[in-house]
Formats: sequence, C-alpha cells, structure tokens
Amino acid sequence: APAISSYSYPNPFDDFIKIGYELNSTADVSVTINTVTGTEVRNLGNQILAPGKYTVTWDGKNENGTKVSPGIYYYTVRAGKSISSNKMVLIQK
Repeated sequence: APAISSYSYPNPFDDFIKIGYELNSTADVSVTINTVTGTEVRNLGNQILAPGKYTVTWDGKNENGTKVSPGIYYYTVRAGKSISSNKMVLIQK
C-alpha cells in the first residue's frame, strides 16, 4: 500500500478547505499549497507524525495572511519519499 493517501473537501471552496491524509508509517510530513505554475503559496506544517489520520485546514491565504486570487491550486502532502497531490478550486465568494 502507498505510504500516504489524501483528499480535500469541500472542493471547490470559497472560505476554507480541509486536506485530510492518512499515513501507514511514521514519517516526516509536510503540507504545502502551490499555484498551477508550482509557486509555493503556503506551508501548512512540517512535522514528524505517527501512523494515522490527520487533517489540516487552508483558509485560502498566503504566508502573509492575504487571501489569494480565485483559481486552481494544488496541495502536496509529502511523507518521507511518498507524495500525494491534488487539485483544489478556490471560487469567488
């Protein structure tokens, strides 16, 4: 089985989106939000986690606390050498 599986909801979103993931082994985990061109918008944490289910929330803001423009973004969950990434759509409120 893959070391990591992930999902996000609600998608599309206007206010916040939850990114959930499950680990099957202890790993150094990071969660980042990127634009379609790969520019990092936000880092939602970097920590060593035990196997289990986790959820982080993105409020649609960048590192400076400014709401980003509506459009397509990607989250990437890295756990050790495993990567799980998926598309999210931020819509105008």
